[in-house]
Amino acid sequence: MADHAYIQRLSAELDALISEFRIPCLTPPYQRLTDLRVVRRDDGHGDGWAVLDHDNHAWTGTAWQPLAALSASDTYHYDRDTALNEAFRIAPLHPQPAKTPTGYAHPLTQEH
Repeated sequence: MADHAYIQRLSAELDALISEFRIPCLTPPYQRLTDLRVVRRDDGHGDGWAVLDHDNHAWTGTAWQPLAALSASDTYHYDRDTALNEAFRIAPLHPQPAKTPTGYAHPLTQEH
């Protein structure tokens, strides 16, 4: 039988390997096609986490922004627990973005 300390150590080692979580968005009509992703920064220059949508936009805490418009530090500005909490908070409110001539407009803003 494995001892408690070994199980805790193994659990911590496995936990450190997690690099992405998927948060389901069940808003019709697209449902699971719009899942949010909580992603760990993997470029070796930090250990932050980001909330990303299906279209590679990052949640800044107040609005969705295209990844190309943000620095890595602005994208991966959460710790893991805060990113997960934020993703679960906004997931029920996350609609399928409306297509515009310049791309996608994300109507989810700070009041949510």
